[in-house]
Amino acid sequence: MSRRLLVLGAGGDLFGRLLLPALAGLEASGRLPDDLEFVAVTRHDQSDDAFRSEASAELDQHGSDVDADVREALIGRFTHRRADATEPDDVRALVSGAPPTIVYLALPPALFEPAIKALAGCELPDGSRIAVEKPFGDGLEAARRLNRLLERFDDEMVYRVDHFLSLPAVRALPGLRFANRLLEPAWSGEHIERIEVTWDEKLGLESRAGYYEGAGALRDMLQNHLLATLCVAIMERPVSLGGAGPRSARLAVLRSLRPPAGRAMATDTRRARYGAGDGRPAYEDEEGVDPARQTETLAKVTLTSDAPRWRGVTFVLRSAKAIRADRFEVIIRFRSVAAEDRAADGEPELLRLDLGTAELDLRLAGEPGGRSSVGGAVPTADLGAYESMLAALLEGDQGPFVGPQEAEEAWRIMQPILDAWADDRVPLEEYPAGSDGLT
Repeated sequence: MSRRLLVLGAGGDLFGRLLLPALAGLEASGRLPDDLEFVAVTRHDQSDDAFRSEASAELDQHGSDVDADVREALIGRFTHRRADATEPDDVRALVSGAPPTIVYLALPPALFEPAIKALAGCELPDGSRIAVEKPFGDGLEAARRLNRLLERFDDEMVYRVDHFLSLPAVRALPGLRFANRLLEPAWSGEHIERIEVTWDEKLGLESRAGYYEGAGALRDMLQNHLLATLCVAIMERPVSLGGAGPRSARLAVLRSLRPPAGRAMATDTRRARYGAGDGRPAYEDEEGVDPARQTETLAKVTLTSDAPRWRGVTFVLRSAKAIRADRFEVIIRFRSVAAEDRAADGEPELLRLDLGTAELDLRLAGEPGGRSSVGGAVPTADLGAYESMLAALLEGDQGPFVGPQEAEEAWRIMQPILDAWADDRVPLEEYPAGSDGLT
């Protein structure tokens, strides 16, 4: 039986920048089923050929290494439909009489609720699935509303996307830990004092004010991507590597995590935005920015856990824009055996995993004033994050997707921080663009 991938919002940035190149990668590797139909939905009147021409131009920009034959084969599989994804009649016409359909909501977050309501008023074909992109709401109450709407569908139909769960380095983390006799016994608060998950990038706003002004660094990165990565890093061994196993293990981590409270909110959370520097204007002077909104471009949060394994360990999540150098990493900082065993620079032993390249660096203390370093690449699968996510979606594997309770627990952790920031209990600081940000 044939199936369809129905992309709502195929005229947007997400489709051209991420989904389309990922589909091209799956096409090149032979992982796209031959009977899978592609239907691109936008609000514009245009022919199939006109849409295909636009999609080809997007691949020129975002997937320039795509082979010409692959490009032609993929683009040729698309048909275009004009529809309003928030209008029940339009959506009903898209799915009526169709084969099993994967409905991908590649829409602005503000349209998720009306689009889901429109879908709920239709009778989706048996075997259909719904993929909802992040951010899953802009706060705890919004996430609860979305979950209540999605309860109109069977849970196995719903796939909440967080592509960091499909990053090659993040997918490699469980194997790195659970299959390693050296690391697994040391993976606890007895041996680890601090775990840091960082996503700092040289890029600034880059004409994304329409989205970023309503999000900020905490909503854009910490609440979903970095928190999900931390969960994979410290979860207990899942009962299975696919399906509900990883979701249950990640949920247990989220339920154990505690945000700062009381006076600690001002010391264990930081927010800032970049000022002018390195040839870049200040964030507040970027096009489309309202300075009065006090949107942060740097967020740093320290969490703790009630789980017995992790008592006494601090977990630091940080993301910043317009930073001097890209830094995408998970760092495990081990407790020193004795003060004299620290390396010459005073740093404890650590394990560093680069989230961008999956490179691993283990730094060990040695003789006084010495340090040993062992490096290499973690074995990873051959698919990128969005390719892997789409492959799992096509296969019906819920493992690398966020469960309904996960989505709410993640907001439960971050909502008190957002509330404190909104009440100005934590000052909005500033750092020069092109610097290392706040220390």
